[in-house]
Amino acid sequence: MGINTPASSVVVAGLEHPGNESYSVAEYKNIIGRAGRLGYSERGASYLIALTPQYKEQAWQGYVLGRPEDVMSRFLATGTDPRSLVLRGFRDNAEVRNPVADGAHP
Repeated sequence: MGINTPASSVVVAGLEHPGNESYSVAEYKNIIGRAGRLGYSERGASYLIALTPQYKEQAWQGYVLGRPEDVMSRFLATGTDPRSLVLRGFRDNAEVRNPVADGAHP
């Protein structure tokens, strides 16, 4: 679960994480999406600082107009059957609610 951090304006001064790894388009859209959050303000503004005309064009085309990447779950390992999560949930829930397993006598 994340933290709700609304703002009326967001200024993006760079498109890289510390260590020079570029933000994904989805990360950029999430950052600027903090401006004008529903329930906090009617409108929001985002500003992207570009120091050169080339960087401005690259940022505009790649991030502002860019389509976010597809979301890929990292929850499941490759080859894991998602139905096994349901079974694990039932198993874990049964273990927690089983008074005999907790040492109680029937």
